[in-house]
Amino acid sequence: MTPHETLQSLVGESLVASLAVIDQGEPAVSLVAFAHEWGPLRLHLFVSDLSAHTPALRANLRCSLMMHKSPAADDPNSNHALTRLIVRADATFVSRDAAKERGVLDRWRAKYAITDMLAGLSDFHFVELVPVEATFVMGFGRAYKCAGADLERMEHQGKR
Repeated sequence: MTPHETLQSLVGESLVASLAVIDQGEPAVSLVAFAHEWGPLRLHLFVSDLSAHTPALRANLRCSLMMHKSPAADDPNSNHALTRLIVRADATFVSRDAAKERGVLDRWRAKYAITDMLAGLSDFHFVELVPVEATFVMGFGRAYKCAGADLERMEHQGKR
C-alpha cells in the first residue's frame, strides 16, 4: 500500500480518536468517535454539551485530532512506531438539518449503532473538522507532512 492508501485505511477503520482542545486556556484531551467523508476530507464528531470538549470547542474552534493503530502486545517497539495521523483542524458546529442533508447523519448511522439513541438527545451536536495541516507517521523514519483536499500530497520528513 502507498502511504496515502495507508492513511485512508487508518481513517476508514478507526472508531475513535483523541481530540485536543483548549479548555479555559489550558490544554485538554478527550476520546471521541467520528465519521468522515472524502473529497474533500471532513471529519464529523457528534458531541454532547455535557462533555468538557464541547464548550471548549465553542470558545475556540481550533483543535487537533489524532487517530492511531493499536499497539501490538508482542512488539516492544510498536508504541514508538505506531501508524498515526495527527490533524490540526478548524471546527464548525453543524445543525442537525444540515448534517442530515449532507449525509453526515447517515455516515454516523452506518458506523455506530448508537447514533439514533444519541440523536434523540437534545444536548448532542454535530461538529465538522476541516483539516488545516496534518502529519502522518507510518513508523520509524516514515513521517509525512500532508496537504491537499484529501491529504494526498505527502512530503517525507527527515532523512532516510
